[in-house]
Amino acid sequence: MLPKIGIYRNVLNNLKSNNTAAVNNMQLRQDTVSFGNSSVISSLAQKNFREFCEDLYRQVPEKCQILLNNKSVRSYLDGNTGCFSDEYAIIKRENMEAFKNAVEKTSSDDMRKIMSSVEAVRPHEADYTKGELIAKALILHGNDKAAYDYIIKSPAVYQEYVCSSGYSPDLFLCIGNYPERVVDNMSLGTVKEIEKGIKHNYYYGEYTGNSDYFSRNEKKRKELSEFLSSQKLDDDITAYRGERSTWMFESVPVDKSLAKQVRLLAFLNPDSRKTKIFPNAHMYSSEQTQSIYDYLKSKDELSLADAMLVAKYGNGRFIKRLTEEINNAGIQDASFKSFTLDKNFASNWANNYGHITSPTIVSKTVMKKGTQAGYDAHSGGRQFEFVMNDNLKNMTFSNARYDKATNTFYMDSNVSAVEK
Repeated sequence: MLPKIGIYRNVLNNLKSNNTAAVNNMQLRQDTVSFGNSSVISSLAQKNFREFCEDLYRQVPEKCQILLNNKSVRSYLDGNTGCFSDEYAIIKRENMEAFKNAVEKTSSDDMRKIMSSVEAVRPHEADYTKGELIAKALILHGNDKAAYDYIIKSPAVYQEYVCSSGYSPDLFLCIGNYPERVVDNMSLGTVKEIEKGIKHNYYYGEYTGNSDYFSRNEKKRKELSEFLSSQKLDDDITAYRGERSTWMFESVPVDKSLAKQVRLLAFLNPDSRKTKIFPNAHMYSSEQTQSIYDYLKSKDELSLADAMLVAKYGNGRFIKRLTEEINNAGIQDASFKSFTLDKNFASNWANNYGHITSPTIVSKTVMKKGTQAGYDAHSGGRQFEFVMNDNLKNMTFSNARYDKATNTFYMDSNVSAVEK
């Protein structure tokens, strides 16, 4: 049984009367709530959820009332109540923040129009589904109105399983396949590239499904390269990538001063003799057989990739030097790369690989217009993925920072085709 509208009515009434004591002492229902496979929502979740509603009301009272007077939106909010206490639901909270930000950016009149459109187009959908579609339509409209307007007029934009379900493709079913945080990252250019990938039924999984196998299969590599050579982005696209090593900076040399610091840090930290790394950064199924210390000792000249290996041993000044080197680095890359529209997926892919001991990289990347890349209409695991060709590309970096707790470098980057 879902919490009834009384929860929301109490929130609004207490806020309207400015009765702080009543708000603080509000007793929320302790019902069992339909959430996923039926979970009991804790009192902490209810409390945090109430605070979310109160905060939204304080910022945009009229819009909050419009939302909470809509049965479908209330069902959507109820369905997300559990994320306010579940420590494993950080991503769901980000979805709710994207929704909240969209409400703040959208006018009351536009909100009413969007709600009416969803209710009219999907009259027989369950309340929660309609509420979720309203939320995502609000997010897309608030993030890029041109993308919202375009997607309404472009019925070709949909996932292949939507058509097979028997429904007619439309805006709301299209964006219904993407989490709120992904919709929040969509631009008009992104929508058009998604449309292109789905319309032509692009599928790269047979090539990239097993990256270790693919990297050794010359025939498959050639096939994919030839196919992607005919695909070029028609606009700049922003996406994310996770790297499980620092190998991409191997071609960037460091000067003698920094090299000396790197070797000294490895020498002074016993952990560097115990921590094993991959002999080949591209083969994650191989054994990590060589320690950081032995690896650095075996090299005559060190690269920026090598220097990043000892970041966790360095102080603030050393980290600052590393991030400056990254920001100043310009590299040319000739490898296949995949980029996701979901920053959480990129981060999880880089860091949730148990035996990785090298620093990881998470980058927010702008793939420039003209880059050879295409959107995968059959992305597995909800990866929302663009695949970039192995032709020569220029890469530049900015805003580099390092998180010692996770041993991860975060940075922004630009990728563009090398002019011939």
